[in-house]
Amino acid sequence: MNQQTIDLDQTDKIKDQKQDQKQAQKQAQKQPIFLQALGVVGWDHLEAPILASIVQEKPLLLIGEHGTAKSMVLERLAAALGVQFRHYNASILNFDDLIGFPAPDTESGRVRYLRSNLDAWDAEAIFVDEISRCRPDMQNRLFPLIYDRKLQGASLKNLKYRWSAMNPPPSEDDPNRYFGSFALDDAFADRYDWILRVPSDLSPQHRLKVIKGTVASDSGAYHLQKAIQHTKSKLNLVEEVYGDNVALFFDSLYPILKRREWDVSMRRIRMMYQNAIAMIATGYYATIADALYRTVLYSLPQNTNKPVTGKDIQPIVSMALKIKALAIMDIRKQLLEEKDPIKRIVLALQSEQEDLMVATILDSYASLSRLESIALAVKLFPILVEKYPKTPGIVLAQLAEDVAVVQALQSRGAAVPTHSVQYKIAQCVIAQTANLNRTQVWIEDVLWVGFEERLFDTVQQVRDMKAFCTQTAFILNKLGA
Repeated sequence: MNQQTIDLDQTDKIKDQKQDQKQAQKQAQKQPIFLQALGVVGWDHLEAPILASIVQEKPLLLIGEHGTAKSMVLERLAAALGVQFRHYNASILNFDDLIGFPAPDTESGRVRYLRSNLDAWDAEAIFVDEISRCRPDMQNRLFPLIYDRKLQGASLKNLKYRWSAMNPPPSEDDPNRYFGSFALDDAFADRYDWILRVPSDLSPQHRLKVIKGTVASDSGAYHLQKAIQHTKSKLNLVEEVYGDNVALFFDSLYPILKRREWDVSMRRIRMMYQNAIAMIATGYYATIADALYRTVLYSLPQNTNKPVTGKDIQPIVSMALKIKALAIMDIRKQLLEEKDPIKRIVLALQSEQEDLMVATILDSYASLSRLESIALAVKLFPILVEKYPKTPGIVLAQLAEDVAVVQALQSRGAAVPTHSVQYKIAQCVIAQTANLNRTQVWIEDVLWVGFEERLFDTVQQVRDMKAFCTQTAFILNKLGA
């Protein structure tokens, strides 16, 4: 009887532990938010891959029925990102629309191109709609634009985002539907890192929202930028922690796909590895296995010809996961779970593992604003030089650049009109730095850098920056600074 009672108690404890683990995973899983804030309904399951594509700045292709909001979503994303946006219709696109109107140059004897407000040279985001209705010759010309960010062999230095959309090509079941939409050339389809099938069947609740009309809220851009910062802050660390095992997973997946006649190139496997790292970094998935499954689902080029479903790939992914289980060390788990980038730096330095130090500090830089990065550099650089002499040069070089900005701080005696916002900001800087003690002088320098480089738009931003500096100093003091 006693033995039975003990066994039952142990069983209850195991059940409680499993329940706690499930609850912790649910709490850790990030909930979709920025698409909803942009007035996009029914796309919650696509938020993570869309975010990953933005963070990676990789080509994205949306495939769906007409009227499924493909264009609207990309236009609202561009507006929220605040980028120079160009929208082209591939079915009527001429190459001149991209590069400008050709005109002879009588002096050089060459052809030069007359610029227009719609050409692609200064674009930061380009959306090529109806890509499946494009003429073959035009598709060939778009090839380097999508993959290499080039036109006529010249790099588009400002271009970050390359997006496309198309209707599904005709199928054997319905050969006359979207008759003018053709399957993409295999090599062209293979240049899109992300290929997403968008929903056409919405829930009754979502249908009502669409019927009444949706608008992007003012908070949409904020939520998108916060999601980007969060993901960037984990990208290098996720690869350092999971990279080897994720690579082994895709190495196991590759021959399985081949045996199942899912023809993929090694370039595609490399893309899928990078996509998986970004998907894990978003924090949208409770388990690594789920992130890998979704990555495969949204990365296969076969999606351009017919929908790839979970039923198609679940057995394949499960088989690859069994071949290589994913494990994680305690310190690395702590780093991934810690949300504050400065606290992650402390954990990484205390681990004394060079790979973690590099990944964590570089990730933190990616997640911080320009002035926050400068503040971190000013406080962290002397700590590393004094107490961590083996810090890799790539980290010290990054910090040194921002420390130099503070050291080059110009005179604070520039005249500012008393009625201007800059005058109010300068007065706020003076007020915020009046009572700093000797160990806090560096905060004053950082605030004046923010003033000189016009990084403050409001006096509240000055107060917030001082609070960030104070908190950063407090956290780094754990290193004995």
